[in-house]
Amino acid sequence: MKLTSTLLCASILCAMATSQAAPKTLLFCKNIDRTDLKDIVIHEVSSAKSNGLLEIQESLTDGGSITRTLSAQDLKDGYVSLSKDDETKRTLVRKDGSWAVLENAGDYNSYYHAECVE
Repeated sequence: MKLTSTLLCASILCAMATSQAAPKTLLFCKNIDRTDLKDIVIHEVSSAKSNGLLEIQESLTDGGSITRTLSAQDLKDGYVSLSKDDETKRTLVRKDGSWAVLENAGDYNSYYHAECVE
């Protein structure tokens, strides 16, 4: 009986440690109307010294990914810089209660739909 309770306690502690170690996802976007972007995930940085930093990961349709940090204020403001596409500046923006990818090419701005869950 003591061995069973010890194993149960050990598995509960392992489960708690695993759940605490996983960073919290703050925004997940899919079905983005851009041919090169598969999805975008923004989550908390797992280190205790993050100082208001978040991590963004752009998964590309060619199987690659781009990961970098961003300010938590950027997400709060609804204005998150993305990787460039053929030298076109891209930004994930909150627009009219939903999210879109804004591309800025010189004098032209284009918005592309993205299904995002906060």
